[in-house]
Amino acid sequence: MNRPLQTVAPAVKPRVRLTAFLLALLLACGAWTVRAKADGIDYSGLSSLNRWQYVFLRTVMSLALKDGYDNGVLPSVTAGQAVYEGGICSFPISIVAQNHFCIKAYSNWDGKVYLQKTNELYNSYADAAMLNDAATIRADLWRAYDSWEESVADHSNLFHVESKYEPVLAAENYRDAAYAIQESGYAGNSDDYAEALIGRIEQYGLDQLDAVETDENGVFGLVMDRSRVQLDAGGTATLRADAYPATSAQLNVQWSSDRPEVATVDANGKVTANRQGVALVTAVYNGKEACCVVEVDANAYVLDRSATRQVYRSPDLSSASLGKLDPGQPVKVISKEVYTGPDGTPFYAVSASPASADGQPVSGYVRVDGLYTGGEVRLAVGTDRTVVYASVGDALTVPLHVYADELKDKPVAWSSSDPDVAEVDDDGNVRCMAEGVSVISARIDGKLALTVTVYVGSKALKTLVAVSAVNLRSAPSTSGSEVLGVVAGGQEVSLVNDLGNGWYRILAIIGGHMLEGYASARYFREPSERPVPPTPQDPGVTYQTGRVNVEDSLNVRDAASTSGKLVAKLKNGDRVVILETVETQDRANPRWYRIRFAYRGETLIGYASAAYIVVTGTVTEPAPDLPVSPVYTVDGDYLSDVLPDTTVSAFRAQCSRTVKVFRNGSELGADELVASGDVVRVYDGGTQSASYRVVVKSDLDGDGKTSTQDYLLLKRAILGTYRPTETARRAALISGASEISSTDYLLLKRAMLGTYQIG
Repeated sequence: MNRPLQTVAPAVKPRVRLTAFLLALLLACGAWTVRAKADGIDYSGLSSLNRWQYVFLRTVMSLALKDGYDNGVLPSVTAGQAVYEGGICSFPISIVAQNHFCIKAYSNWDGKVYLQKTNELYNSYADAAMLNDAATIRADLWRAYDSWEESVADHSNLFHVESKYEPVLAAENYRDAAYAIQESGYAGNSDDYAEALIGRIEQYGLDQLDAVETDENGVFGLVMDRSRVQLDAGGTATLRADAYPATSAQLNVQWSSDRPEVATVDANGKVTANRQGVALVTAVYNGKEACCVVEVDANAYVLDRSATRQVYRSPDLSSASLGKLDPGQPVKVISKEVYTGPDGTPFYAVSASPASADGQPVSGYVRVDGLYTGGEVRLAVGTDRTVVYASVGDALTVPLHVYADELKDKPVAWSSSDPDVAEVDDDGNVRCMAEGVSVISARIDGKLALTVTVYVGSKALKTLVAVSAVNLRSAPSTSGSEVLGVVAGGQEVSLVNDLGNGWYRILAIIGGHMLEGYASARYFREPSERPVPPTPQDPGVTYQTGRVNVEDSLNVRDAASTSGKLVAKLKNGDRVVILETVETQDRANPRWYRIRFAYRGETLIGYASAAYIVVTGTVTEPAPDLPVSPVYTVDGDYLSDVLPDTTVSAFRAQCSRTVKVFRNGSELGADELVASGDVVRVYDGGTQSASYRVVVKSDLDGDGKTSTQDYLLLKRAILGTYRPTETARRAALISGASEISSTDYLLLKRAMLGTYQIG
């Protein structure tokens, strides 16, 4: 039985004590970025590997370096676990599912899954559950990925999302990390996992990865745009290698192929496939390497069954052997025609490159059960709609698609969670009876196949009233979300749920259609709180309008200064909305307007000299539902996501409304830094409408910058010797999580070392 059955068992109680974790955390001051290795990595430790394992591990090592830089997981650990858990891409779970870390799939996993028992891929956990018994699913279902990069990324993500793995992230070196992994329960109750993992890391020299550091140009490494390419002979593909972090230095990247007879690569990364086989294409810059495995004329992979890896001269187990293939190795199945041997053994005709043939391709026959030829990802059932909006009296049919042949003749049992709202018959026909919400379910062979939520009317949910016009959005954010429609002031809506972060999910009738979306909670009240007339009480905000009056063109900048960055050039006669008047110390242009205008199909905001804009009238608009900005986030009384070293002028340029920044009651100047704890006051038409406390990422001490003091305060907060204010606590959440963790510490540590850009 393969390694997957021994890993990721239910967690045992961790034996790592909190004090040990904190000690490791405090000692972890960049252990894998300390020692320089200017001449690159020594790969002599990989000499014992077969051809397929060698190209795989070289590539995963480069992926592990990039992932370690991005996510703080020691790259030696990532590469070492890929060696140990997936057999260096020789176990079926690694070959078929591209799961190199044997991570189990449970019902909360929303990606593809791999059933090891049958060597099949399923579109989802639910599809696998429909077609297999519960015991098989619990014991033998694993996550599946579309690429090696996805597998590596999910491995580090697992360490970040489960708190029991915090000691792994805080580990000073690969030995400490290995024991933290063992103690966390990653490998069940295994007592020798850590030593076995350490042995793999040291055997193959993977600890060298932890010694990599940035070069004189600030480059930590190279990353290829893909880790593997499949080509037919004569085919081409162009690869791209990028430096990280990005640099302005000219990169002299050297491209090479270790098997030019299989595939060549030119100086621009263009790969040309020549004949059947596997080549490792590398891009190297100043000792930094990125790798890509090029598979030529391959459509199948050898499975880890030693008795089935022989290439026979004819479809007969007694015929001469042309060589033995390696597990995981790509081969070409010439056709899906099955050749049956004298004893009934089925064979495929293949072209392959056995190690004994010195990499030269041979034509012969391989047992069918020794190859994985792929196959469609299995689907069980599905539906086109999971949410339906309807009115009382409506009739509809839930679309049910049965994909699996073994389910097509099974009876379907339909049910409704609330037949008084929506009833369903034996054929999935739904009749809407009364306002409310009902969940329609379909069961096939006793197993839940799908659910569809039917919203009938809108009054069965909690009713709210909009106090003014507000946008209904496709997501709970003013940044990047689509406006689905506008809820009018005084209109009643139905609250689906309160997200708890200043946003509501609501149902509203707009344009004669019931729509579901998100809206800012501040614009709604319960009917009993305050009667709201059919029209908004707030008449809105009145702005002056203007017209550009200039002979040539008018420069619009991101600050009220001629040194500000150019945003646009407006023509004579262009119309603008004047949001604010700004007085400056510039004698030539003492007065500026902050304006909104149309430019090349977009609506932009910037600053222009008032001397070249003629006021033409006024316009009244509803109070904007953007609290401050599409860039910054408002959560209750706090405005977050401000980056360190942001000046007041740069901050205001990112805001959609007129704002002023205050510290200890005094307004800050344009060139001063915005800091955690400052107060932002928002103005509409000259009247203050809101104020928020600023949170600058990583700025715990309130100076607007990332400094050693912030680093020490975060360390003390983790130790429990410092209780941060709410503003400082929010500033410490560099990772974007809701609670301070070792991830924030690691990111701040990397920022101090210059290998991570906060933001």
